[in-house]
Amino acid sequence: MCSMQFYIYVTTSITIISWLFFDLPAAGSVLLVSFFFVYFVAITVTSVQNVLLFVLAVRRFLILFLPNFKKVISIDPKSFKLWLRILYGFYIFIQVASKIVKLFCGTDSFARTSFLKFENKTERVMNLTEKYEDCSSTVDFIYVRIYLAGDLLVMFAAVLYAIMFIKIRKWSKMTSADSSNSPEKYIFYQTLLIVVTKLLAISTILLLTYQRGFDYDWAFTTFVLTDISTTPFVIQGSYLLCNRTNVDTILSIQFKKLKTWKMIIFGGGSVSEGRQRRREFKMKIYEAKRKAQEMIRGDKTITKLVVNVIPINRRTENAT
Repeated sequence: MCSMQFYIYVTTSITIISWLFFDLPAAGSVLLVSFFFVYFVAITVTSVQNVLLFVLAVRRFLILFLPNFKKVISIDPKSFKLWLRILYGFYIFIQVASKIVKLFCGTDSFARTSFLKFENKTERVMNLTEKYEDCSSTVDFIYVRIYLAGDLLVMFAAVLYAIMFIKIRKWSKMTSADSSNSPEKYIFYQTLLIVVTKLLAISTILLLTYQRGFDYDWAFTTFVLTDISTTPFVIQGSYLLCNRTNVDTILSIQFKKLKTWKMIIFGGGSVSEGRQRRREFKMKIYEAKRKAQEMIRGDKTITKLVVNVIPINRRTENAT
């Protein structure tokens, strides 16, 4: 999301410069091209996120119910980055291929239609128009099904997490001493928020369809724009819900101050500084524990400044 934020800043700057030094149509063209590029990037990131949520849900489900397969399904960071790049490449290919095929169908149909109109062959022009519409509808059909498959995977991931948490509650087991920071809880809240946002989008589409009638292209566009607009909220909201410290930090922020809005818009600020202080404090505790363990020797003696070694048993006898 930081790269997206940087791209928005750059696009806005280029648009303003084009409007100031050139003309308004140039600025509008830059803004229009930038909008389509942002749409392309956002829909790709959303699709990849849906697949990753499903994969993580299946992995946690297998670890919980089939712990013997933990080594089989474990993925090292290098392999994960490789598969992530492949996943991004697949969805980018789908995006580019669908646009190129539709452009080729339209260009070929337009060229032949213009030639036939020049020869006054109206029947063949109508046939070419129908072929172009069939080609375009076929491409849209495949593209929409691939995109909606990711949404169905997210729904299935939510079902898997519901089963896992019901089973854990039945067993009455604590996953860790600090359950508020568990990754399972983070992914569960993330999936839950995505499902809620998709259900809201579906409800909105059904309501508007009941009032105005159903339009396939309009409904899919509304669904995609809803996914794109809610993805940042889902990521940040799930992170805040799974960590009480973050919630307390957000509640303590004073939004009336200019420094707060500067932190929200440009990044950094009190939240990141507080997180850094907590990390440094944890490192100090870890170093203190490590030094304490080094002072305790295997023969039940404690070394002090690496000079005097006092046996614990002898010290207790002298004390009595």
